[in-house]
Amino acid sequence: MKMIALADIADIAAPAFADPARFHTRVLPLAGDAVPPTEAAAAISRAIGHLVEYQEIGREEAATFGPTLAESWRRIRDHHGWVADVEETRAVHPGLRSFDVWPAESGAHRIKAVVEADLTGH
Repeated sequence: MKMIALADIADIAAPAFADPARFHTRVLPLAGDAVPPTEAAAAISRAIGHLVEYQEIGREEAATFGPTLAESWRRIRDHHGWVADVEETRAVHPGLRSFDVWPAESGAHRIKAVVEADLTGH
C-alpha cells in the first residue's frame, strides 16, 4: 500500500511553484512509502496504544461505503495498486517522510481521537 504525508505534498508543491520549468509537462504520481496493510495497521496500533487490525473487504462491501471508496477499491485491484514510484518522489523531495514517521508527526493523535471517541460512544 503506497501513501504520502500531506506535509510531503506541500513540500513537493513548493519547488514546483518556485521552479515551474523543472516540472513543466511532468506527471509525478506521489508516494512517500509503500508498506503492506498489515504492517501499517501494526504501526498505527503501536502509535495510538489500541489494536488496529487490517481486514480486506470485497467489492460489495466497499460499495456500501459510497461510490468514492468503491471506485478506489476497483482501481487498486484493476491496476495492482498505486503506480507512484517512492524513489522518484524521493529524488524530488529528499526529506520524504517514511510511514514510520507519519504517526509520530501528525497521524497518531488524529486516529487516536477517533478511536477513543468510538470506544466511549462520543
